[in-house]
Amino acid sequence: MHLTTFLAVGLLPALPYARSLPSRRGVDCSFHTSPDSGATCATFADAWGMSEDDLKALNTGIKCPNIDTGATYCMIGSVNNDPDEPSPTAVGPKSTAAASTKVTSVIKATPTAVSPTVPQKPSTTEQPSGNGIKTPDAIQEGMVTNCNKFHEVKDTTTCQGILNYNKISLADFVKWNPAVGKDCSKLWKGTSACVGVIGSNPSPTGATKPSPTKATPGNWIKTPEAIQEGMVSNCNKFHEVKDTTTCQGIVEYNKITLADFIKWNPAVGKDCSKLWKGTSACVGVIGSKPQPTATAPSNGIKTPSPIQAGMVKNCVTFHYISSTTTCQALLKYRKITMEQLFKWNPAVKKDCSGLWKDTHACVAVK
Repeated sequence: MHLTTFLAVGLLPALPYARSLPSRRGVDCSFHTSPDSGATCATFADAWGMSEDDLKALNTGIKCPNIDTGATYCMIGSVNNDPDEPSPTAVGPKSTAAASTKVTSVIKATPTAVSPTVPQKPSTTEQPSGNGIKTPDAIQEGMVTNCNKFHEVKDTTTCQGILNYNKISLADFVKWNPAVGKDCSKLWKGTSACVGVIGSNPSPTGATKPSPTKATPGNWIKTPEAIQEGMVSNCNKFHEVKDTTTCQGIVEYNKITLADFIKWNPAVGKDCSKLWKGTSACVGVIGSKPQPTATAPSNGIKTPSPIQAGMVKNCVTFHYISSTTTCQALLKYRKITMEQLFKWNPAVKKDCSGLWKDTHACVAVK
């Protein structure tokens, strides 16, 4: 019996060939390439839209999880489990016929929609891309036809992860996959999304500012295409988030409080740990500035906002970090150790270099 593994890939760039691992007996390989520096078996396989088991099936000499980035590996080929019979040619999606060795399919035909506003089931018929590149069966709704590179969306896949790995901007990703929404809240699990097109070199993450094309209802201020998810509708001032942008930098530059910033951009989280590169965040609204609000956690103690990222939940005493607050002064005043401060506020780091101004740190627990 034969089992053919097929991978949909883009226009293959001219890559230098390093030393190749010996191919498995019964593998008819059509294309070899080497992984990027720092890659693992899992990330290398995911970049080519396959599982780690598929990668191992095509390369028996591979050692995982830490892959040898100096070697080249078979990424497109056919697995022939009976060497006495001629190997099949990889021309279409993987066969599901039984074989003595099972290679896990990399195509999920029935995706689960993340949002009910998206149709429940995408087409599972192979789509002609119009550019000679074979398109995976399950794709994002409305994907562009000139796509030449795909990324499989798994249970743990996030928009930011896709952008970082493929070095593209959210504006480009939304343009190529419009059904995800401009805040990328409708990413479908079990589908393949477009992460590259013919005739265009996507800009590095955060390097290209989206064109403002849509007016936000209620204030007639033009809103950029790529925005933070859940941003308030009465925003009248925006700040582009780039590779080097930090929450603290945004707050200081725009002379606003972190509490206001979080209120206007709730998706960043109350510790501002989910700031998306390649988007525009709200840094001003029409009308008065909202006041910081306190939340009541399970321990009955009201927690002020904003707080240090990752702060423990059983905190009972808080200390406001002003622009003049230092770690040493904080420890001396509260009569606590650096080990305690780090344990209760892990984001400050062991050397206290991550202490954020205009936040509240935990200085005592139950």
